[in-house]
Amino acid sequence: MIRYTIGDDMLKKEILKELQKNKGKVLSGGRLGNKFKVTRAAVWKAISELKSEGYQIESINNRGYILSEYDDNLSESEIIRNLRTNELGRNIMIFKTIDSTNTKAKELAAQGCQNGLLIISDEQTAGRGRLGKSFKSIDKKGIYMSLVIKPKEKDLGLFTIAAAVAVAEAVEGLYQIETKIKWVNDIYVNNRKLCGILTESLVEVESGRVEYVILGIGINTSSDEKDFGELREIAVSLEQVGINVNRNKLAAEVVNKLEDVLCRLKNNREEILKSYKERLFVLGREIEVIRGGEAKRAKALDIDQNGGLVIENEDGSIETLTFGEISIRSNL
Repeated sequence: MIRYTIGDDMLKKEILKELQKNKGKVLSGGRLGNKFKVTRAAVWKAISELKSEGYQIESINNRGYILSEYDDNLSESEIIRNLRTNELGRNIMIFKTIDSTNTKAKELAAQGCQNGLLIISDEQTAGRGRLGKSFKSIDKKGIYMSLVIKPKEKDLGLFTIAAAVAVAEAVEGLYQIETKIKWVNDIYVNNRKLCGILTESLVEVESGRVEYVILGIGINTSSDEKDFGELREIAVSLEQVGINVNRNKLAAEVVNKLEDVLCRLKNNREEILKSYKERLFVLGREIEVIRGGEAKRAKALDIDQNGGLVIENEDGSIETLTFGEISIRSNL
């Protein structure tokens, strides 16, 4: 049989796909070699490199190789296998570490990348949250991802709210737990923050055309109190509420739900607003509105048709917040 040479990186990628399709099952070196028309030595080399990259692969004497069912390394093929989308997430870039997935997404969007590009990383060294805050992004203990979306509509509308609903639906659907939303788009579980969302966009000033929207999503999957440090009283991970997360499956489901919610948003804006409002835990609560380092007391009353938070100030005046930060004055 003629054996063909496959580049090391390509062979490694194809062997990983095969192991992932058969996760928990032993695959012999001979079978892998025959499938890809390479020697067993080439298979062994590729497996060794995958192990060095952190994949949980066990070598079993005289039998072959097995990828642990609990392996949680990010994988393009695993994410795609769990996608049901038409556009979002069909082009994926995975990083071991990056400064910020949003920064990279904006860079590639400016270069004309494909609609729906998904950038995801095991770690961020300069993760960003809303209002210039940092977002703690611990190696392999969360999902740190950004999507490039090129909407056809001029109005950005409810993109941020849609993202919050999508994440909430994904988490609830996969794990059967209740989620809540703090305005604008923080996702809470058990009264503590599970996920933050950062929306950024480029709008052409003269035409008002939206060039692109970047949706950055950070979900705590397996962080613990030690990882959270001073945030341990207000942050939570899915592992802390008893859930063993497959990051590839969760990332894919968030993308699935996002495409679904954005589609529903075009056809039934009221339905998405209703879904958002049902999860919003700030309505009827005494809050503090934080702007420019100053806090003022108010009461959260409602949200408007654009997702703005309608509040009553201490002097009785009614105002609608379209940006800013709020905190709850009493315990959740």
